Amino acid sequence: MTTVANDSSKKRGWGAVEKADGTTNDAAPVLKRSSNEPVKLLDFDTNDLEISPTIKDGSIGDKFVEVSYKKSRLAIKFDDLPDWRRSPFKAGPAQTKDGKQLGDSWGMVLEISPEEYDKYREIEQHVLKELAPRATELMNHTLKKPQAGKPPKKISATEFEESYNSPLKPADPEKGYKATIRIGVPHEAVGKDGKPRQMPEILLTKLKGENQWTKPKPGTIHDLDRNIAICPVVKLFRGIYFGNTGWGMRFVLDSAYVFTNLTGNTGPKLNTSHMQEVPDSDDEQETKPNMEMQVRPFMGDALAGYDDGSGGNGGNGVATGGEDAKA
Repeated sequence: MTTVANDSSKKRGWGAVEKADGTTNDAAPVLKRSSNEPVKLLDFDTNDLEISPTIKDGSIGDKFVEVSYKKSRLAIKFDDLPDWRRSPFKAGPAQTKDGKQLGDSWGMVLEISPEEYDKYREIEQHVLKELAPRATELMNHTLKKPQAGKPPKKISATEFEESYNSPLKPADPEKGYKATIRIGVPHEAVGKDGKPRQMPEILLTKLKGENQWTKPKPGTIHDLDRNIAICPVVKLFRGIYFGNTGWGMRFVLDSAYVFTNLTGNTGPKLNTSHMQEVPDSDDEQETKPNMEMQVRPFMGDALAGYDDGSGGNGGNGVATGGEDAKA
């Protein structure tokens, strides 16, 4: 969608086709998507969200309505550089607990703060309130045709709310897991219909102090490994969808900076600064104190066996996408 850093270089057109690995011929180290600025999640104002009254046909038998934010396509950012967050799992297709792949869609998980979790819930409740009066109209294509002489079934507000697919997973303080949001990851430069698809633009860099970094280099979706430090921008795919598996808003990765020097294992750590190492043989004479292990902001507490609630990955470190994630 938009750049997460100021840049005046020429923007690549929407019609450009990326290579199969997610790279393009344009190797300029900047994120450039479209002219409208993404809104920061914590600054999101539901009064600026507009939902179209027109219902459109999807490509897989579903329906959708378009959505705009301040008259532009909806895109959301979570951080302002140089801030970042953790993605605890490797991006990829959903898998069962025994490692079997579920479909072709790719997804990934982003850790979010309690305040961001509450803000996204606020957005969901606003959308639900706006669409509840149209529940039967929006979901009518998923209902069985009534028998002759019987009136068509109506969908209640409760049924409509229960069929909503949320990408959120609440925090689990007892297990040490942060709240997360699931997003899709487009992974095919050309769709099954033969039409080009816009791939996420990934840039790799290293933070070198306050407001300093190495020159960003082009990356691919295959660099979205587990426990990466990432500053992403996501965009709403098509609009609000309505299908046989429910309805919801599916955000997909549009662009991201990945800080390669901050990637790694992020399990809970103990302060060992007060401990002193001693030789384990007569040949080792020197002793030295350990450096205190620092905990960076938004560090993931992802451990094996974590389930993001969208299909289960059984601790294989791969983000799950769910049936609604069609990239």
